[in-house]
Amino acid sequence: MLVNWRAEDVTSAAGVQAILSVTDALTLVLLQLRMRRKTLVTEIAETYLQLSQTHRKILGMSPHDGQDDETVYSRVWESIRRLIALVDEFPGRKDKILTESEFQALIASPDPDDCKMRRERMFQLANALLEGTRLCLPKEIRDRSDGSVALDAS
Repeated sequence: MLVNWRAEDVTSAAGVQAILSVTDALTLVLLQLRMRRKTLVTEIAETYLQLSQTHRKILGMSPHDGQDDETVYSRVWESIRRLIALVDEFPGRKDKILTESEFQALIASPDPDDCKMRRERMFQLANALLEGTRLCLPKEIRDRSDGSVALDAS
């Protein structure tokens, strides 16, 4: 899904390709959560630097040596920003307090169809993550249900 969405959003494939993809960003965030670590970019970057080539291959991440301590933070942050851009129905900067004129321009500019599409993407991603979590249960437990299954997304 993420790869297809990114292809839909990107107007051109020209230029240098990112070392960490949006899929890699989601993988790293989920790995942090699984390891019960903070999802701060600094912490995610530390985890990324600790991964060996074998770890990255098992996780399906882009092949890269990961030994660039100085740039890994920015690479992780940029990949997370691209991931957020795919599903964020509220466009605009989130890294600073906007001036009154910036805020007025922001609320006047969103395309309702684009916002709706990104909201639907967020729902699809959330449902895919829930379904993936359910599939992590042993098949024996999944097969016990003879009706509806309720999942708690918290």
